[in-house]
Amino acid sequence: MLDEDALVAQAEEEHYAMAGAVHHNLVIRLYEGLLTIFQHRPDVCVLAEVTWFLPNGRPMIPDIAVIHGAPQTEPDSWRQDRGNPAPAVIIEVVSRSENDEIKLAKLDRFQQAGASEVWFLHLLTGSHECWRVDPAGVLRFVHDNTSALLDGVRFGVGPDGQVVPFYSNGDEFPSHMFVVLAHARRAEQQAEAAQQHAEAAQQQADAAEQRALIAEAEVARLRRLLGEQR
Repeated sequence: MLDEDALVAQAEEEHYAMAGAVHHNLVIRLYEGLLTIFQHRPDVCVLAEVTWFLPNGRPMIPDIAVIHGAPQTEPDSWRQDRGNPAPAVIIEVVSRSENDEIKLAKLDRFQQAGASEVWFLHLLTGSHECWRVDPAGVLRFVHDNTSALLDGVRFGVGPDGQVVPFYSNGDEFPSHMFVVLAHARRAEQQAEAAQQHAEAAQQQADAAEQRALIAEAEVARLRRLLGEQR
């Protein structure tokens, strides 16, 4: 039997061998988008690429795991074998190098973990699969693109043929939160510029009004002089 460190190293090797830039970007997009959905929920925890120990102690590394009934934390590992709750939803980004055998092996682990819902998002085809637990506790494939457990998140296909996650209101998940922050900062800068422009325009109007008052006073003074000379 391999010891725990060796098993973790094996799980990490298998996991990261499948990863790449596109895979990583979608995982981060999912993680950050889900965090925004559940940021005000004290009973939901979203994990990304955290080593997960099954009830039998075997490690795996799901791309995304969403746990209901636990607060948001950033643990180094999640220990079902030591009493941590089962995942409500697992999302796996299926890399181009993965085959059906690897996917089915993962599905078996997710079944062991007691997941209520599993999503496979395929990078190669832009398609997705949804597996949900049936009354007997078995994960079964279902035709669906929306997750009630994820507050109405929907999976679709973008113009480039890649999988795109959507919020329940129809908006796409942002690519990265820093993009949203950059957009917010640009909007703030535009608002500041508009305010500065308005203030400059007001200053110009005030100056014009002052000049008009001075000119009016000068005209009145000249009229008085003319009247005195007559």
